[in-house]
Amino acid sequence: MKQALSLNWAGVPLRTFETIVRYIAGTATAPGLQVTAHLKRGGNETGERVSDEDMRRLSLAPHEVCPAWNYTLSPRASCEGE
Repeated sequence: MKQALSLNWAGVPLRTFETIVRYIAGTATAPGLQVTAHLKRGGNETGERVSDEDMRRLSLAPHEVCPAWNYTLSPRASCEGE
């Protein structure tokens, strides 16, 4: 059974990338979001950035606890003319 990420890996030592990916992939939300995950080896290319256009398409809502680490990303409501 899939469950919330924090419950899914509570108390489990995250010693390998494979363990982390497996627990992330075993995550779901009450409304039915199913999570998939894969490991991107080699890191990000130097200077790799999210485009300004892509960022404008997202709404970022920081959470009250540790807002730099805990936030919700969701699509912005589309504007007419886009």
